[in-house]
Parts: sequence; structure tokens; C-alpha cells
Amino acid sequence: MFALFALLVVGATAAPQVPLYQYPVYPQYQYYGYQPQLRYIPSPVYPSYYYPGAVSPVQAQTRGIFGLPDDINILGFQSASAGFSTQGSDKTMVLQGNAEFKQNPFSSDSSYTVYLVDGGNVDVAGTEFNIYVYDTACTSSVSASDVTGASSSKATLIATVTAPSLLVNGFYAKGTTSTYNVDGSNSKTTIKGKYIYVLNKDKDTINGCTGAIA
Repeated sequence: MFALFALLVVGATAAPQVPLYQYPVYPQYQYYGYQPQLRYIPSPVYPSYYYPGAVSPVQAQTRGIFGLPDDINILGFQSASAGFSTQGSDKTMVLQGNAEFKQNPFSSDSSYTVYLVDGGNVDVAGTEFNIYVYDTACTSSVSASDVTGASSSKATLIATVTAPSLLVNGFYAKGTTSTYNVDGSNSKTTIKGKYIYVLNKDKDTINGCTGAIA
């Protein structure tokens, strides 16, 4: 009996050992994909309300010969300017813009540009204006009759203009005057120290006026 039991134990020990099944281990590969190289290239930033190179509709920037400011006297090229003084309401003294007079060494006359932009209840488009040069400062105490009733030595009508009915950034009234120039040469009256007044079609309202031209 004991001999049979010993034989069974020995036989079990000598039997082949079958290993447990294991899943195959696959090699681990590192991914070598295309890695894009990114560079930040800043783009030019322009004001949201102007295209590149545009001129501000209220403060028109001017440049003279060779791109230098016009207030520099180069070989007789001169200029004088002033911005509009918006101090009223409704339709009185509300226009925005500026006025500029230029003089070159080849003529004692002066060219001018009066830039008008909507203000208050005054729409420039399709509107007729009378442009005066006046001696008196632009204040609320000045009336339209003061301008139109002044003597020719104090107030001069230099232009009557009508703006186009379709405008984008205001209206430029341009012309030439033989009465005024910048430096007062050749018996002309200097525009410096004068004021530009813009009256409506009926000349009974001051739609806008500038500070002293300098």
C-alpha cells in the first residue's frame, strides 16, 4: 500500500510541467511624427476706423515739401492753420475740421483749404456754406449779423460752396485768395491772427468757426 502511494507521488513529480499561457509582449515603439515649427509673426496694427495711410477726418495732418511739416519755411513755402472751435449746440458753432492757408515763393496770393466735418445738427453733405475771414475771435457772443454786417476790412467773404450730396470723411473747400497771404508781403493782409467763420446758406447762423490762425 505504501509502495503504491510512493510510486504515485514520484510519478506526479516527474510529470512534465506545462507553463501557464502568457500574452506575447510586443516591442514598444516611440512615435517620430512631424512636429511643425511655429513662429509668431506680428501683423501691422492699424486704427480700426482708418485704412493704412488714411488722414484723420477731424485733425487733418498736413505735410509740406519733402514730407516736412508745413509750418517750416523752406525756400519761401509757408503755411498757417487753425482748428475749428466747437463750443455751441444745435446748428451754431458745431462744425468740426480745420482751415489752412499756403503761400509759395512764386506768388503772393494764398491758396486755402477749409475742411468741414458734421457737427451738432449740421450735416455737411449737400449743404451750402458761406466762408468768411473775420478779425473777431470765435466766441458765443458773436452773432451771424456781426460777421455779415462787419466792414470789409474786418470780415471778408472768400467763398460760397456747396458740398456734394455723398461724403465719406467730410468736405474740403479749396480756393485761392488775392486778399490774404501768410506773411503779409506785397501789400496783402496776413491771414495770421484771423479767424474763419462758416455761415449757412441764409447767412443767419454761424455753423462753425476756428481759433486764431497761426
